[in-house]
Amino acid sequence: MLIRKIILAGFIVGMFGMVTQGFAEETPKKEKEKSELAKLYEEIDKHYKAAEELSGYYEYSNNDWNIISESSASIVKLSKIIVNKFSRPDDQKYEDLNKAMLAEAKKMNEVCTQQR
Repeated sequence: MLIRKIILAGFIVGMFGMVTQGFAEETPKKEKEKSELAKLYEEIDKHYKAAEELSGYYEYSNNDWNIISESSASIVKLSKIIVNKFSRPDDQKYEDLNKAMLAEAKKMNEVCTQQR
């Protein structure tokens, strides 16, 4: 009976050690991914705000169209990275929002291209 308890305790300690080791290895990768993803979203936000500043204008100058075009092109590029590199098939809302952001940035870029 004592031997069974010792084996069971050893098994539990061993499993706990393997689980904590697995989590320890996974954490830095996820933190790195989060920090890279956060940087991409910060860049998107910067470009979005540049285009948003002009959104109330009734007429756009050539410089305004350049700003909107560059911003939308950057958002398309960054959104593609997010959609391809940081896919989360288990989070459909996240996937839908990122794909919508990409689609709208493409539309915005297309409008700028037509205006030039």
